[in-house]
Amino acid sequence: MTTRRRFVLGMAALPILAACGGATAPTPAPTSKPGGAATTAPAAGANAAPQAAATGAPQAAAPAKSTAPVTLIWDTFRGVGTPYPDAVIKPFQAKYPNVTIEFRPLPTSQTDSYPKLYSMWAAGNIGDLYSFDPVDYEFYRAVPQGLVKSLDDYIAAEKFDTKQFYDTFWELQKLNGKVWGLPAWGHPGDGGYVFNQLALDEVGVKLPDYTSPEWTMDNLRQIIVKLHKASGGTVQRYGTSLGLALRHQTVICRAFSGEILSEDGKKSIITEPNPTKGMRWTYDLCQTDKVVALPGSFQGTADALFGSGKLGSMQAGALAMFNLKDSIKDPNVVKLKAVLFPRRPDGIYPSQTRGGTWQVGARTKAPEWGWEFVKHLSSRDGCLAFTKLSKSSVALVRPDIMDDPFFNDPNFTPYKETLLKGQPNVVPANARGTELQDAFAQAHQVMYLGKVGFEQGLKDLNDALQRVLDKPTT
Repeated sequence: MTTRRRFVLGMAALPILAACGGATAPTPAPTSKPGGAATTAPAAGANAAPQAAATGAPQAAAPAKSTAPVTLIWDTFRGVGTPYPDAVIKPFQAKYPNVTIEFRPLPTSQTDSYPKLYSMWAAGNIGDLYSFDPVDYEFYRAVPQGLVKSLDDYIAAEKFDTKQFYDTFWELQKLNGKVWGLPAWGHPGDGGYVFNQLALDEVGVKLPDYTSPEWTMDNLRQIIVKLHKASGGTVQRYGTSLGLALRHQTVICRAFSGEILSEDGKKSIITEPNPTKGMRWTYDLCQTDKVVALPGSFQGTADALFGSGKLGSMQAGALAMFNLKDSIKDPNVVKLKAVLFPRRPDGIYPSQTRGGTWQVGARTKAPEWGWEFVKHLSSRDGCLAFTKLSKSSVALVRPDIMDDPFFNDPNFTPYKETLLKGQPNVVPANARGTELQDAFAQAHQVMYLGKVGFEQGLKDLNDALQRVLDKPTT
């Protein structure tokens, strides 16, 4: 039996970015309903007809696939520079020789890729297949603007089995009563902690079982401090690397039973007592204990730092179990040990469900083949290829991949425990999610680098978030 989890949907649709054309009137805000997809009140005035089309007016039955030669352009930042694109394109084209899939890589930074897609849409040269992911909030902007084709007619026409996916990730494909994509990737977020077991042994620390009451956030902090090794102003081993972005700090605030945003997505509540404890925990490790490998204090990536033995622990999601193994050059220096963040008093492990989508573009001239390709990407083989080869995330969206030997690593076991029990993401009410993440990153950096005291820094961070949340949807 799967556990159904939804993002909290309390937002109105945003117009396309200014670079993509003129502003449009705001869309009425969707509201979440228990057990169902979000619904939207009918749009009024001149925008009523266009909005009905964008949010899923009845469409014709799914057409039969033409056997004439067709080329589909796949615009994506996922798996760029890895074997993944070829690994999924070649078998599809072998099965359907009349179809050519043209892989067109986007900037690998999601922050840069979404504006690029909006600009391509405005210019009329966007591809046939792409992704506006729910977890990055762009799903809730792109769908109401009409950039994405509804898949409901295809699902109904062939009685497509939606139960091949976990409900958790299937529900993320829905908005305004329609389905706008198939699950691309998904996992329970950055709610894990990875240690170098050999470093633990060196300092004489035995980790408590992560399921036991002995495993607490205070205990975790003490262990991190013990792992740090420095002398003469030089760090030989950092105690830890923390995720400092909004998504990582959401998990840490949730470890203290707090939230950064109110449930309706309209207010920053980061200064309330519980989330304040989470932010203080991060600040103290960075500035009081000074045991965090902060940006600018080392070269390369945190994964490489861990793999070299110069990092004792790090906050990490499920993907790290696979990428970190590749970074370990000497097993006599680094040995992985993964656990979850301590369980809260209510029995919940702090997490943040994260998931993505493969979508068919609204302007494609071959939607029936676009549908066929997104099915291929979301199949068992497609999800395994994405997980093993893309280096960008893990596609834990369907139960039939879990028997693959790839997941036999015991360090992956903790993440299985939270996969279907993940806490939902909270979407900003005005859907300005990208802006909110940028505002958080800038204001939090001032704090964790010690350029401002904690109390003032938290107030400034709260104000920065609220300024974004108070902006209109236009």
